[in-house]
Amino acid sequence: NKIGRLHPETNLITEWTLNADSKLNRLSFDSSSGKAYYISEDANRIGSLNPDTNLVTEWNLQSNSSEQSVTTFTAIDPSSSNFYLLKSSSPPSIVRLDPSTNNITQWTLPSNSTNISSFSRGFDGYYFTYEDTNNVGKLDPLTNNVTEWTIPGNTVGLSHAGFDLATGIVYFTPSDEDQMGRWIPYNGVTTEWKIVNTPTELAIAPSGSLYFADELGRIGRIS
Repeated sequence: NKIGRLHPETNLITEWTLNADSKLNRLSFDSSSGKAYYISEDANRIGSLNPDTNLVTEWNLQSNSSEQSVTTFTAIDPSSSNFYLLKSSSPPSIVRLDPSTNNITQWTLPSNSTNISSFSRGFDGYYFTYEDTNNVGKLDPLTNNVTEWTIPGNTVGLSHAGFDLATGIVYFTPSDEDQMGRWIPYNGVTTEWKIVNTPTELAIAPSGSLYFADELGRIGRIS
């Protein structure tokens, strides 16, 4: 139960010991505040480490799940340092922590599926996808609305997704298929491209180009 930091220029490694029952699940870094955030293994606790002061703060979350290990995804709002956590427990939910006020807000997702495949800050909210359905969901924290759309076409499940912060376009890879896809939320248009091998990761460049890695360890680009 430790968080470590490596300073490459000096090779200095610093470690901080957390509470004995923290059992880290996921670690995120907030570049605006300089704090590291972590999630407990059962996703019922959020913690933060301030490396400048060595202060460790933890917040307990309410949960209806008794699962010992829960898949989680995180995102941080750089303008407010609010921390977002998507928990794949049953039922799945999104939690927001405002570290400046200690306020915790939770939204339950409309789908009962716990097979979440991605979660990220998007153009106008926080987007998520499922591995076993064609649905793309969005949480708008300003209105508390959670909306889901079904991507048309032959897609069955979305194994990876990327959300273009500049345009709002959603890029995705269908589960177990040699394809890449693009869905434009404001007009509903879906475009798919055939790829030689199954893509395993994707990333969106500031120029709008889509980069992907495939199962053979190669990198490709769609411009």
